[in-house]
Amino acid sequence: MALKDKRERFCHEYIVDFNAAQAAIRAGYAKKSAAAEGGRLLNVPEVQLKIKELINGLNTKNKIDAEELQEYITKVIRGESESEVVVVEACGDGYSTAKSFTKKPDEDQKLKAAGLAAKILNLGNPKMDINTIIPIIISGENELEE
Repeated sequence: MALKDKRERFCHEYIVDFNAAQAAIRAGYAKKSAAAEGGRLLNVPEVQLKIKELINGLNTKNKIDAEELQEYITKVIRGESESEVVVVEACGDGYSTAKSFTKKPDEDQKLKAAGLAAKILNLGNPKMDINTIIPIIISGENELEE
């Protein structure tokens, strides 16, 4: 079943920023009722299907998945990746040349990659347990007398 033109436009606009109200306005719905109309449209099964189709059809070359990200960060941490660097060399008499070469990640780059990996894996940032009992000892010259 084909969608009506306005609903079709809504679907295309929705995947731009995933804002139902703004998508409804850009699709031609009234500003006054855009938020309600956008929310209602997101509950229509045909609209949901079309949005899913559009998302799945986005250029996969521009997407990265978690596995690919993890592999890249691991290569940087292990020094297995390479980057291209341009260096300008002085040749004398105000003359210089630019040379391009590839290099492995330095220690700073490896540490940054390790920090990013730790964030992604939620390491090194333990959540505080608010149920932990911490004893508090108060001492000083003005102790209470019985």
